Amino acid sequence: MATPDDEAFLFELYCSTREDLLLLPGQMGKQLVEMQYKARRAQYASTYPAARHSILLVEGAPVGALIVDEGKCIRLVDISILPEFRNQGFGTATIQELCGLGKPLTLSARLENPALRLYERFGFKEVGRDEMYMEMRRETP
Repeated sequence: MATPDDEAFLFELYCSTREDLLLLPGQMGKQLVEMQYKARRAQYASTYPAARHSILLVEGAPVGALIVDEGKCIRLVDISILPEFRNQGFGTATIQELCGLGKPLTLSARLENPALRLYERFGFKEVGRDEMYMEMRRETP
């Protein structure tokens, strides 16, 4: 489980997913990312108050984070992996573990997210979208 001691790592991880914004001039990018991070954390806390926040570890070192809300179905609220650990099977193993729980899975992902292909390989189907996000669902086999 994630603890307050993990906050610096979680912010670093979030920054690694928003490198485009960090390229903005001066402190503007960092300030924007900080604001987004805080707003996102507050939104998750209010929308998914019972969600489980976990740190993904490899040989005891943090490599990513996972937020899952479990009820009648499992909501993959967020999964993030540090860039140097992406495309090495950690996301695949995590999604596989969630699929093994025997409940339908739902998630929302940005349309440009390369992980959409991973979700489709696991049987997630598009159930809705807007101009930025795709909503996906995987039924139990």
